[in-house]
Amino acid sequence: MKLILKDGWFLLTFYLIPFALLLWFVASFGVNLPFWDEIGWTDIFNKVSQGKATFADFFNQHNEHRMFFPRLIATALAFATKWDIRYELYFSVFLGILTFFALYKIAANQRENQREIEGKGLFHLANFLTCMLVFSLVQWENWLWGFQIAWFLINACVAIAICLAVAPAWKPVAKLAGAAVFCFIASFSSAHGLLSWLALVPTVATLPGNSEQKRKRLIGWVALFALSAAIYSIGYQKPAYHPDIFYFLKHPLLAGAYFFSLLGSPLVAGINPYILINYPAFKNLYLTSSVPEYAVNLAPVVGGIVFCAYLFFAIHFFSKKCDPEFRIAAAPWLSLGLFAVFYASLNTAGRAGFGSAVPALISRYTTPTVFIIISAIQMGRLFLEREERDKKGMISQAYRGVAFFLMGVILAKSGEAIATQINQVHIHQQNAKTCFELVNYIDGRSQDNCLLLVLPHAPTVKYFAKKLDKIGLREFPKEIKFVNDTSQVYGFFDTGFPADKKTAVKRDGSLLAHGWAVFPDRLEQPGLVLLSHGNKKRFFASAHIHLDSPDVAKALNSSRYAKARWAVNFSAKSLPVGETAIKAWVYDTAGNQFLKLKGEFKVKVEK
Repeated sequence: MKLILKDGWFLLTFYLIPFALLLWFVASFGVNLPFWDEIGWTDIFNKVSQGKATFADFFNQHNEHRMFFPRLIATALAFATKWDIRYELYFSVFLGILTFFALYKIAANQRENQREIEGKGLFHLANFLTCMLVFSLVQWENWLWGFQIAWFLINACVAIAICLAVAPAWKPVAKLAGAAVFCFIASFSSAHGLLSWLALVPTVATLPGNSEQKRKRLIGWVALFALSAAIYSIGYQKPAYHPDIFYFLKHPLLAGAYFFSLLGSPLVAGINPYILINYPAFKNLYLTSSVPEYAVNLAPVVGGIVFCAYLFFAIHFFSKKCDPEFRIAAAPWLSLGLFAVFYASLNTAGRAGFGSAVPALISRYTTPTVFIIISAIQMGRLFLEREERDKKGMISQAYRGVAFFLMGVILAKSGEAIATQINQVHIHQQNAKTCFELVNYIDGRSQDNCLLLVLPHAPTVKYFAKKLDKIGLREFPKEIKFVNDTSQVYGFFDTGFPADKKTAVKRDGSLLAHGWAVFPDRLEQPGLVLLSHGNKKRFFASAHIHLDSPDVAKALNSSRYAKARWAVNFSAKSLPVGETAIKAWVYDTAGNQFLKLKGEFKVKVEK
């Protein structure tokens, strides 16, 4: 970072802003909860605790991925922190720092090597935009999911490998050896990590030397890729539920829309994958908002523009008229963008067969594709720095205009990510965490139970919770008091009725219940209402406390109760046949007790 400090501490402050925003974001919205794929790591932890873990346990497939190195990292962090997921999130931020440092180092070395140090404004503009993209909150799903260490690890490995490959003080053999180590790590972190070898080919090809030396290096480099691919393929089996990988040949238009949507998603979308789920049993547990139509239509257009910008510089790179200095300087950025293109191609082959371009807008897919935008920005900078020797003015101003426009877009997307967390996702994750902690009190047989927030199969969640409790990585309360009568009012079970508003409901019918709940004696408010029936000390359904309640806030004379209402739709199959009383509870963590809301809902379930 010598160049930043050389140009002033004020400039360093600007570079720190995107990082500081990300750190605040993770600290504010990171939830200590293993969910979905991540909870499956429990089996490895269990074997490690018993001293029975083998190489195969870390090498085995997860879907189509070999996640050897992410599993090693996650295991080390789990036993060091009693599997506090937030440490995984901060480790991802650390990997983001390494990624930016490597990319900045590439640009700084190029600037130091220029015979005439000029274009200081363009240099810092391009690198500040790079900083914003690396730490962009549009990747919020990855930043807030410990399982996604793999994505940031691969990005860091690719950036470091390129940085080492062009290190000015190293000999070519040392450069390639260092780069190969990081490409190997990337290869066994997730499927698209294998593509790092191919992406670095332009960089390897431009290393100094005669034609024979260059030929041998390329052959050796491709051989290392082939070796990594061969190791990767040992025992490999295509996941049965994955679509035909040749779907893109049968439906090229849809595949093309998917491909370009992936490349445009860092600037257009970053949606929550939960909204793509349409299982009836999840109707109360997952977000129900739809993907904005403008995003679906705009993403492939934006992706096409980004791809064309990258393609322009790639064509210039390979043209006979290309300045040799530009070719050498642009090679690492060409490789960076090529990695994003390869990733988008692989993802299209593996996912477009699901029949929609909408999944391409998922937040977690944006992490590798930011590289193509960074690539175009940096190659544009190099192009302009050379063009400006003869031409100054409009082209440079246009570049600056595009750069500032992109900054505005990234800020807007970051704002959307924060709003999404505040209004929707963070509520669900916090409530999922509460439900996971209460796993011993959740009826896993009910199709409306809240363990489905953790994983769409409650018995599996219970199995993993038992393992985690046994090896000491999590503690689950087993002696919680049920308090039926309280002197303090914690809310009301206002009413409930079957969908047809009768006092009885058929077994295949549904019911609606709603009310409000508060903690009147503290600032922190409950996030979840739990429903039980009869005298059972198990909860069959839950409701998020997040609906507007101006009447409650007015009655209790405090704005902290402005979101105190809850409502839930659940299946009658979750109840026993016959007459029963449904009760609503809130969990008081501090008091280790369940507090009953006033009122009950009596219903008769008929066969």
